Amino acid sequence: MNAKTILKKKLLLFTLFIGLLLVNTGNVLSQNILCEPCTELSKYISPNRADYFILKSEYQPPKHLTKEWKKFPTVRKIEMAYAAFERKGNGEKFLAKLSTDIRKEIGAIGHEEILQPLFEVEIKKKLKFRYPKKYSQIELDKPIQKQILTISKYTETGALGGIRGVLRRMDLSEDLVYKILRKSNSFIDAFEQGLARAKIPPSQQERIRRLVQDLMKKHPAAKHDKKLVQFIERHKKMRDQITKIVIDELLSQNDIVAIFDIEDKKKSIIGSKKYQDFLKVAPDDEVKKLTLSSLKKTAASKTVCKEALFEVLKGNSSISDLSTHNTIDKFITSKTEEILVSSFNVTEEKISQDLKTSKKEFRQLFSHQTQNNEKLKLLMTELANTRMDNISNNTFAEIDLYYNKVDEHLNSISSDSRWEKIRKDFRERIKYDDMRFNKNQIGVFESVLEHWDRHKSKNKFKWYNNKIFNLEKQFYNFSKPSGKIKACWGFILQQQDWDGAAYHYLYIARDSKATGQPYYLLKYYYNSIWEGDNLNSLYNKNTDIWVGKLCPPH
Repeated sequence: MNAKTILKKKLLLFTLFIGLLLVNTGNVLSQNILCEPCTELSKYISPNRADYFILKSEYQPPKHLTKEWKKFPTVRKIEMAYAAFERKGNGEKFLAKLSTDIRKEIGAIGHEEILQPLFEVEIKKKLKFRYPKKYSQIELDKPIQKQILTISKYTETGALGGIRGVLRRMDLSEDLVYKILRKSNSFIDAFEQGLARAKIPPSQQERIRRLVQDLMKKHPAAKHDKKLVQFIERHKKMRDQITKIVIDELLSQNDIVAIFDIEDKKKSIIGSKKYQDFLKVAPDDEVKKLTLSSLKKTAASKTVCKEALFEVLKGNSSISDLSTHNTIDKFITSKTEEILVSSFNVTEEKISQDLKTSKKEFRQLFSHQTQNNEKLKLLMTELANTRMDNISNNTFAEIDLYYNKVDEHLNSISSDSRWEKIRKDFRERIKYDDMRFNKNQIGVFESVLEHWDRHKSKNKFKWYNNKIFNLEKQFYNFSKPSGKIKACWGFILQQQDWDGAAYHYLYIARDSKATGQPYYLLKYYYNSIWEGDNLNSLYNKNTDIWVGKLCPPH
């Protein structure tokens, strides 16, 4: 053979080597593009305890596979070890030891019917093994495959049931799951093979997205994983962009705006008794906070259409009576994936161009189905009404929220007032203890306290709006003009706060003349709320007359 021929052969071999290298590189790139977040997912899903249990049988992986072994799925590891032990006639004993060791820590495996024969196998001496020459040629019987797959389930410690659990989520049969796992080099390899073989919808990228979302729900750390979050946000952003393009096309082909009757809905809300009552008590800033303010913006009916249809196409609406809805959804999904997969290593300008192309494609594919589509119009009418009902409900919910805040404020300032507690306790006490008062006198007390309750109910909105926190100041102003109310209050203090008054006159404002008469009880009260200087004008002739009327008969 001459030198020229040898050189040609070398060049040919070199060319073949480069070609294979490029093919492998292309495969790697395509894998990364197919499953962008796979590397991150593997951190959460691939961990397992297979090595811990397998190595207890004193099996050691072949030295030339030491690095690869760490990434192998559990099924592949168990099968490789089984094949090595089986060459010495110990395959079944290896599985028996493995199952028994796992049962000591995870009792549930002991209830697996297919593993029961293994628990009866006796192991009296150390198990020997010998590596097969070619693992790829190993073919195991179906019962043994099922045993290995079942055992693997109990060594998976990763999220979502490990890679086995993830593949089963793709509606793959157990036989196919086993075939994938026994030949896969890693979680990523197995996952991508599963994606390629999953024939039932959803699509590949949608499966990945759902898997990431499930992982985030069940694995708290994944919620904060930057790459996983970026993947979800990127997918959402692209789908939303395409959805908006589709909506613009749908609305450009249909005169939707004409079918809305928003003004009547606005009038029905504004004219409602609940809204009118609210206007009487609420300040301007509370009125502006209402969802009703957005009602003015809904006059632009096309905006309502867009928002409503957007929810339908995102799958967030219970209303979906649109004959072309499913095919439109498939179009959005396929274009989202197509642009996402092709968007690696391309410019934003290229992505923008792809989005424009999507618009043209949608028009060509769907214009005959959607143009002046009666079902679409009916759907949009229903959506518009639903949206307006939501605005109506939200408006009334906002009013209820305001009322709740007002009531909470009143309850809060009432709880902070020791005097209000005295009035409340007296009102309860007088129901079962007349305290020597006659029926007419009790009727006066009840009337005054009911009057105070009505006053609070009427003024609670003003107190909340004006940030009034001192309830006793409000009671002082309420009782000040009325001798009857002040007289009642004096007797209530006499019955409920005698000890407080006694302490006041003995240690704070000593007064040897002080008695238990309502005059001194009111004096103690007014001093306590810093109104003592006005006592002479407060305890006037009318007050004294009412004290005489309410004085219990001896």
